[in-house]
Amino acid sequence: MTYDIDTDGAARWVNVTGTTVMKGLEVEGGYDAGRYYAGFSLTLADTDQPEGAAAGVGSDTGQLPDDFLTIDAGMRFLDETLTVGGRMRYVGKSSQAYINQDMAFDVDAYTLFDAHASWQINENAKVFLNVENVFDKSYMKANSGLMDNYGGVKNGRGRTFIIGATARF
Repeated sequence: MTYDIDTDGAARWVNVTGTTVMKGLEVEGGYDAGRYYAGFSLTLADTDQPEGAAAGVGSDTGQLPDDFLTIDAGMRFLDETLTVGGRMRYVGKSSQAYINQDMAFDVDAYTLFDAHASWQINENAKVFLNVENVFDKSYMKANSGLMDNYGGVKNGRGRTFIIGATARF
């Protein structure tokens, strides 16, 4: 589906002629030994997606990356009430539509590193801290829109601190 000129000459969301073909492999796994844990997810795909004549003009259509990899690992301390870990996120290259596939903008692959910690105070209360994009990497977020791509704006979120608490009662 894309924003395009319909058969009556009006611009609106329309189905694109052609067939989208997707194939690939997704694998996920993990291991938890109590004090140590690790997990991963991997997507390797090949997507062939038709685009409309005006794709990317006013519609911000793009193609998601074919490849993703996430690895998460950490340790638990103090009778497993304190958890400290890290995560690596890889997002493969993608493209942002602009008029036709030949004029599409390439979006580079990127790898981000995150850190996280949490403390289970008791069975009803927990506090946590997440730091996303620890190294404050500048990147273009996949499938993020034409105008930022066109203007060369690196619109990926910078280093982000998330502090919070949860309580059950």
